[in-house]
Amino acid sequence: MQVTYRLADEDYRALAHFLMHQTPRGKRVLRRQIVGMCAFSLAGVAIVYALRDDRILAILFGGFCFVLMNLMRRHAVKLQRERIYRLIARKDDSGKHPPGTLKLTPEALEAETSKGTGAIPWSGVTRVARDASHIFIILGKANAFAVPRRDFESQEAFDAFYNRALEYHARTRTAHPE
Repeated sequence: MQVTYRLADEDYRALAHFLMHQTPRGKRVLRRQIVGMCAFSLAGVAIVYALRDDRILAILFGGFCFVLMNLMRRHAVKLQRERIYRLIARKDDSGKHPPGTLKLTPEALEAETSKGTGAIPWSGVTRVARDASHIFIILGKANAFAVPRRDFESQEAFDAFYNRALEYHARTRTAHPE
């Protein structure tokens, strides 16, 4: 089964969002940011209460710290998504995203891009996932393929490609449990 795809900026942004919010590493980063935000707020409350012995002022300052850290965290998440986007977005010399071809075989995921061809064994695929508009084939921490729905002839072809990728990936996982 084979598909030729052409990614646009929004496809790379969807992939960056997926990597940031749906992978274990991305979720760990977000959890650490939230824990840090709460710790900073509690430290602010403790410091103000220790210095001024005023509970109301301490609570207000803690709330201010929480809001400030939440704004900083949201900005950091945006910056991280943009960083991932810049790492994975591939453009040719004309500034356009070159087309690529993915072929699913029982042994490997075969990829052909303007830079060359290669085969990734299914054991090298970390995860196969999808949303309403993309199929994501995750190869590592920041290495993945995103195949947009619009490059398939029909919804059935999109579903068949996803199911075949899941089947090959699951077959490898059961043959070589980690």
